[in-house]
Amino acid sequence: ALNLSPPPAVTTAAQAQRAEPLFVAATQITVAPHQAVRFEAALKAHLRWRRQEGDPRHWHVWEAVLGPQLNQYVLSSPPMSWRDLDTQAAFDRRAAA
Repeated sequence: ALNLSPPPAVTTAAQAQRAEPLFVAATQITVAPHQAVRFEAALKAHLRWRRQEGDPRHWHVWEAVLGPQLNQYVLSSPPMSWRDLDTQAAFDRRAAA
């Protein structure tokens, strides 16, 4: 099973006092019910690969378990600064090469 940690606090007091803005990257993915096990295995492998390749982000994954949006996963990163976004863009360019 995926590590489905609770969502982080929106902003801490220290983050609120930072001079630069913070951004959160989030992606919502809908998976066919009969593909959930394969999707979770592939996602774990992909996130493991990103970590091994030096991905600077730490990813949080949630799965909807109630309501009308079952079979949906949300991937998000912790709040990032402009500098963090630049670092991530550099990783993405290297990973795509």
